[in-house]
Amino acid sequence: QDRFGDWSEISSVPTMGMSNNNNDDTLATHLFFFQMNHHHHQRRRQQRQRTPETIVAVPRNVRWVLLPGVAWWWVLTVAWWSGLSWQHSRLTRHLQRQQHQERLQWQQQQQQQHRHHHPAPGFSSFHQRWPPPPPNPQNETAPSSSSFYPLEAPIPNPTSLPDGNTTFSACLLIMDDNHRLAEWLAYHYHVLPLRYLIVVQDPRSQTDATFLFNRWRRQGMTVVEWHDADFWKLRGNGNHVNNLTNNPQLLQLQPISDSAPLQTKRDRHRGRQKYFYRSCLVALQQINRTWTTLHDSDEYLTYNHAGGDDYAAWEARRQQQQQHQRESHARHSPPDRLKPRATAAPPTTAQPGELLRYIRREAAAGVPYYQTPCIGVPRLAFGVREDDSNTTNATDDNNSHNNKYNNNSKDTRWYPHQHLDTLRWQWHAARNDFVKNALGKVLLDVSRLPTPAQGGLPYFESLHRPIKTLCAAPWHNDWSSGLRLHHYLGSWPSYAARTNDARKGGERSFEQWEYKATTNNEETDGGIIMGPWWEGFVREHGIEKALELVQGAGELPPSRRNHKTAGRTTMSPLTTNSTTAIMEDEEVDAEWHLLPGRLHKILSTKQTVANDNKMVQFDAWVRRKYNNNNRLGQPSLSSS
Repeated sequence: QDRFGDWSEISSVPTMGMSNNNNDDTLATHLFFFQMNHHHHQRRRQQRQRTPETIVAVPRNVRWVLLPGVAWWWVLTVAWWSGLSWQHSRLTRHLQRQQHQERLQWQQQQQQQHRHHHPAPGFSSFHQRWPPPPPNPQNETAPSSSSFYPLEAPIPNPTSLPDGNTTFSACLLIMDDNHRLAEWLAYHYHVLPLRYLIVVQDPRSQTDATFLFNRWRRQGMTVVEWHDADFWKLRGNGNHVNNLTNNPQLLQLQPISDSAPLQTKRDRHRGRQKYFYRSCLVALQQINRTWTTLHDSDEYLTYNHAGGDDYAAWEARRQQQQQHQRESHARHSPPDRLKPRATAAPPTTAQPGELLRYIRREAAAGVPYYQTPCIGVPRLAFGVREDDSNTTNATDDNNSHNNKYNNNSKDTRWYPHQHLDTLRWQWHAARNDFVKNALGKVLLDVSRLPTPAQGGLPYFESLHRPIKTLCAAPWHNDWSSGLRLHHYLGSWPSYAARTNDARKGGERSFEQWEYKATTNNEETDGGIIMGPWWEGFVREHGIEKALELVQGAGELPPSRRNHKTAGRTTMSPLTTNSTTAIMEDEEVDAEWHLLPGRLHKILSTKQTVANDNKMVQFDAWVRRKYNNNNRLGQPSLSSS
C-alpha cells in the first residue's frame, strides 16, 4: 500500500487482455496476486484480534484488579468454613467432656453408695458391689431383708482359682429366682462340676440372692457378682459401647416404665442378655477358663442318655423307638443314634463332676459332636404333670424303671422331691418338637474362641446361636446329640414369682403357663436320667449337709405364695387333673393375663397367619380355651 498508494489506484490498473503490451499484462498479473495475498493476511490478522460476541472483553488493566479480588474472596470463604468446622468440633468436644464429667460424677456417687468387695483374682477391671444399687423411684424396688431371704454382704471368694480344664464355668442372669437358684446351684455344682460363676441380678429384682452365693463360696465355688455398670463398659473417651450401635451416650441405662410397649421391654431384655453373655465370655477368656454354659436358672444341663446299669435297657428301647419312627415316617426318618464311644457304660448324674470328664473322653475318642468349641444342646420342655407310677404310656422311654425312681416310694425326710423341680416333674414334650421345646442352647469353650489379637468375639445376634461362624443352627436333633437341657416350667406360684418381669402379659402370662402346663406332657423317662443326681449328692455330702445346701429350694415367701385378684379365674376344660391340683387354692393377678389388645387380636380372628409356628399353636389353644369357657357358661378372663 505504501508503494502503490490507495487500493483504488491499483484497482484502476488495466487487467490482462485489456492491452497488447506484454509488460502491462505481466504487471497486472503480479498486482492481482499481490492483492489476493494481502487480503488473505489481512483477514487472518482481523480474526486473531476479533473477540467473540459471547465473551466480554476485559481490558488488561482491569484484569490486574479483578484477579486479586477473586483470590481474596476464595481465601475468605475457606477461612469462614474452617471457622465453622473448628467451632463445631469445639462444641462437640465440649459436650463429650461434659458427658464424661457427668459420668465420672455418677461413678463417684456409685462408689460412695456401694462398698466394693475384693474382686476375684484376674478380675482387676470387674467388681462385686454391695449392697445392691438404690432402686429407681419409677419402677424398681430395693431388695428387702427377711428371715426367709436374708440380706447378706458377700464373703470373700476362694483365694485360689479353680482349674479351668477340670471344672465348668457359667454366665447367669437372674431375677427373683431364689426358689429355683438353690437347686440350680446344687445340681450343677455336683454334676458338671460348676466352680466358677459370673452372675448379674436384674435391677428390678425385689429379692437378693447373695446369701445363696455365700453358701456355695464356703463350698469352694467362685461366684463373681456383677452389676450392670460392670459389663456396660465405657471407652476411654466416655463413649457408651452399645450392643447394637456405638453412640456417645451415658453408660447408665434409662429405666423403662411399666407402661412402655411390650416390644420395647422385650428388646431391652434381649439386648441386655446378649451384651452380658458376650462380656462374661470375654472375662472368662482372660482367666483361662474353658467350657462355659449360658443357660437359665430354670434349665439343667444333663446327659442325653441313661447311665450305668440302666444304659443297656434304655438304649435298646431308644433303638426300638427309632426303628418304629423310620418305618412310620420313611421320608423323614431320624438319623443314626449317637452312642457313647469312650466307655461301654456311660456315667450317671449321681457321679460327682463327671459330665466335663465325659465330654473330654468322647472328644478324645473322635465323636464329631464334641469336636467343635460351640456344642449345640437341644432342650426338653417339661410341663406340670408329676410322676404317676400307675400310668403306662406307649411313649415312655423306659417304663420298666418307673418304680425305681417313683417319688411316692421315697422318704420325703431325705428325698424332698416336692421341692426339687428335677425330681418332681418327669413328663415333657415330644423330642425334636421344636415348636414346644423351642430352640436349643450352646456350650462354649472360651479357650478356643477368637482372642482380641484375632479380632475378638463378635456381638451376639442370637442367644441360641451366639457366634454364627462356630455354632450350628439352633435346631439340634435329639437323636444325634450327646447332651440336652431340661427346661422346667414349674408350678404357677413359682412361674409368677417375678412380679416385675418386663414380659408380663406377653411372653410370660397365665395363658402361656397353662398352655405349656397342659401340652408339654407327652413323654417321660421315669426319672431315670435326673433321679440319680440327688442320691449321689447325698452320698457326697451326707443327708444333713445336702438338705442344708438346698434349703429354700422350691419355697416362696408367704407374701408371694398367693396371688390375689378381683375375680376368681376358672380353669379351662382343657386342663388335666394334675394341673388342677397344682392350681388348687391359687388365684391369678389380673396383670398376669394376656394384655387386652393381644387377647382381642387373637379372639377376633379364626386363624393366626404367621411364620412363627409357636405363636400359631398358642393362639389356636387360646381360642379353644375361651370358646369352651363361653359355651359352658364360665366367665372369661376378658370379662373379669
